[in-house]
Order: sequence, then C-alpha cells, then structure tokens
Amino acid sequence: MADKVRICCIGCGGMASSQHYPSLAEMQDVELVALSELDEAKMQAGVEKFGFPKTYADYREMVETEKPDAVYALMPPMHIFPVLEYLLSHGHNTFTEKPPALTLYQGRVLVDLIEKNGNITMVGYQRKWVPLVRKMRELVEERGPLDQFTVGFHKNGAAGLYYGGAIDVLTCDASHMVDCLLWLGGSDPVDVVSAVRNSTTDSNCKYNALVAFEDDRTGFFSANWNSGTRYLELEIHGNGCVARSDVENTGTYYDRDHPAGITLTAQEAAGSDVGYRAMGFFDQSRHFIDCVKSGEQPVGSYPSAYKTMELVEAFYANSMI
Repeated sequence: MADKVRICCIGCGGMASSQHYPSLAEMQDVELVALSELDEAKMQAGVEKFGFPKTYADYREMVETEKPDAVYALMPPMHIFPVLEYLLSHGHNTFTEKPPALTLYQGRVLVDLIEKNGNITMVGYQRKWVPLVRKMRELVEERGPLDQFTVGFHKNGAAGLYYGGAIDVLTCDASHMVDCLLWLGGSDPVDVVSAVRNSTTDSNCKYNALVAFEDDRTGFFSANWNSGTRYLELEIHGNGCVARSDVENTGTYYDRDHPAGITLTAQEAAGSDVGYRAMGFFDQSRHFIDCVKSGEQPVGSYPSAYKTMELVEAFYANSMI
C-alpha cells in the first residue's frame, strides 16, 4: 500500500459532511480520492469543503475507475443494502453507518460476503469510541473487572413512524447503545428479558432489557423516544467504584478514595473542543484506517455489528409485553 490510504466516498449528507469526512480530512495518511452523490448541491458542497478532486454520479464507476483502498458508504438505512452488497462482492474494504442493515436476513447476506472475500469492514457505532466513555471504563477497570452496567438513549422525538416506516427506532438510532452494551459485556449474551411498548404513541418507542453475559456481567438497557430531552446515559460498576456519564456532556468517577468524584467533560476527555473528536468519530475512523493498513479486522467490524442486530431482535422476541 502507498503512504496514503486512498478513500472513495459515497454520500455527502449531514453526518458524512459534519463528522466522518472532517475526521478523514485531518489525517495526513489519508487521501480523499473521489465523491459520489446523487444530489448535485450536496456533491458540490462536498467538493468545496473537502477538496475531492473527482466526482461521479455512479458509485460503481467510481470504485471501478479509482480502485480505492477503502470506501465510505454513508446514506439512510433504507438505501444501503444494494450498495454494500456491490462493494463487498467486489472485494472493497468498507466503512458504513449504522444500522448494518434493515433486517437480519440482509445482515447475514453481507456477513457471508465478508467471510468469503475477506473485506476489512466497520460499522459506525461510534459511542464506544467517545473518549469520555473510554476514560470512564478505564478508571473502573483500574480497580478490577467491571461487573454491572446501564446504558440508555432517550430522545424527545416526534411520535410516529421512523424514516416513514422504513425502519424502527430500536434497530436504527437506539441500537447505538445496544452496541455499547455488547462492548461492555465483552462476551455473548446468555439470557435476555425485555419489555417493548408504545404507551401514548402510535409506534413502539419505549424499550427496556436486562441482559446476562457469559462471564457473569449484567447489563441494563433503556431507550425512550418520547422523553423530555435527548440524553445518552452510561453507568459502569466495578470493584468498589462506579462511573456515571451523560455521554455527550460529562462523566464522573467515584470510588472509596474519591467520594466527591472525578469529573470530566467530553471535551476534556478528548483533549479537543471539536465535535467529531469529542464524540468519537475521529478515533473510530483512525482505527479503521489503521486496520486497512495492517489488514486486521477492526473493533466494530460488520460481523460484530451483526451481533448488535441479533441482540436488538432478541429484545423484541423476548418482550414480556
């Protein structure tokens, strides 16, 4: 591989242009080779902001012509499957946003392609890459293994169908924290008890689950899309200690020696006020690029993200309601 990892990008919407591509543009060992985007205004904005030297209306022509080291495919979930199927079938290393697919069947098809072709892949579940989250876990594990944790994602979202009914809340945005639950669990779930209900709205928007893991860790999950505010919660318990965080704002670690707690902001933990660094997007992409260079599968590869989809399905299948 050359000194720089050559990246082709598909899609230039809000998350791509505000989080993912700015992260890549900062990396000295990355070259943004070309952009494919159906919306002409978004494509032009991407060229002006990130300096893509080439643009394509057809992403297939782009990757066939440019032969990149990796592709970023970023678009709404209902459009991603045929794009990923093409990229993986043709051997391209690929980064994509969450969720991995609309259905378990689609996800299984893509996992099979990856196992067949050996693609380096990553799915954008970036909450586990947030420096504040990693620092809180590190402080707990300094006293021994973590053993119990709570994760949650709450929004004051509008009631009704998500993406016009193309996908449900839990499979889409709320699965961010399902993925974080698996990351903290560190092993496969062995039992799940859950409650999924709608209460006052016309679609499921309240999700709660208790998950037991193989190594005796216990995880609690909660999401509410009809809440009073946006809030991502994380609480990690260990040996005589606990870390409590509002993931996008602050975290505080407590133990017997620090009864008043050690508090950090997301920006302090990241050493930066830049949003895509404080929220983990830069570190996530840095890891993916390093894995493309080394040939190793990343933490957060597509097959591991498929396990997040399986746990989401288990929340529905095991609901008591």
